[in-house]
Amino acid sequence: MSCSTFYPSGLGNCKAFRERVIGVIQVAKTNSLTVANSKLLASWVTLLADKTAGIKAIYIPFDRGYQNNTTEPEITTSNLGFQEKTMDFPPAIKGFGYLSYEDYKTFFGADGQEFDYWLVLKDGSLEGTTRADGTVKGYRGKLFIQYNAPGADNLQESLPFTISFTDVNEWKENSTSIIPAFTITDLIDSTPVGLQVEVVTAYASGDVVLRVTKRNQSKTPYTALDAVGNWEVLYVASDLDVAVTAVDATSAAQGLYTLTIQKDASGTPADVTDNVIIRGIDDDTTNYTYLTQPLVIVP
Repeated sequence: MSCSTFYPSGLGNCKAFRERVIGVIQVAKTNSLTVANSKLLASWVTLLADKTAGIKAIYIPFDRGYQNNTTEPEITTSNLGFQEKTMDFPPAIKGFGYLSYEDYKTFFGADGQEFDYWLVLKDGSLEGTTRADGTVKGYRGKLFIQYNAPGADNLQESLPFTISFTDVNEWKENSTSIIPAFTITDLIDSTPVGLQVEVVTAYASGDVVLRVTKRNQSKTPYTALDAVGNWEVLYVASDLDVAVTAVDATSAAQGLYTLTIQKDASGTPADVTDNVIIRGIDDDTTNYTYLTQPLVIVP
């Protein structure tokens, strides 16, 4: 609590409710925007899909439901009956993702981590906070994912995202609303389409056979990851200079690819000896258009 001055500012004629939250844009920290750029779709496409800078953001739709879980302020009563507010709590929300379970699993790696969250409101506006330098960003918050068993009484609530915001001051005078020059549909259409990749034949003698499908009920094969450039090495446990050196796409019509994954052993290609994380990608040269989830290859 702190002392501040209240300045009466009149009452407006409009008594409309505050718009409902329909989703959030999860952004990696330290990616603020100027006010002008925050209104432009191109700025968000850079965060959502840029191949050179890497993906910094993702839109999470809450069409299946939203809850405000903010704890009420702490009101303390003395033994003389005197009451005063002794603590404010940062807001907390829970949204239910309009996603498949395969999409939801891709967020497991974000569980317990902090990001900046822009609130996406039903009228298409974005709500965030203003930094000291005048740029704008999402509210800082920590994401919690729930590891559910299949099925629920209310299936719409089976993919929850709980976000506990960490700085109540970002929600005071610094809170800001942006009216963007694009629609939420534009935002969704700019997000890379998710693909599913799985191991068919385990890594041996330098090769691994993978199956890539679209994340739909029919698991439609995805046939365009037929070049070395369509596969990225995200992490290596211990080997150095690991790369996908060849792709056999003879059976791509069935979504099957044979990848040769090797390390550079003093100038000579050799099989990897420790875990490698890869993903498949497709792009339009500038932006990612399709992405698989990260996949661990175990030699």
